[in-house]
Amino acid sequence: MSHHRHSPFPMLRLMATLKAARDFGLDRRTADAIALRVDPRRPDHDRLVGELAAALGRRAFAVPDAI
Repeated sequence: MSHHRHSPFPMLRLMATLKAARDFGLDRRTADAIALRVDPRRPDHDRLVGELAAALGRRAFAVPDAI
């Protein structure tokens, strides 16, 4: 069951989501690659959030190069 509000500016919402993902540490290249899969005519915010969260989750469990 979904209780989403429809934004009059869906692309601004998507851009804010991408910025938040980068603020949480997702590198720009990965965020951009995910964003390029979004259809700007029909942006799917839930899918974008899911893909960004998955990418952040993979990053959280990555072993740093310094170890």
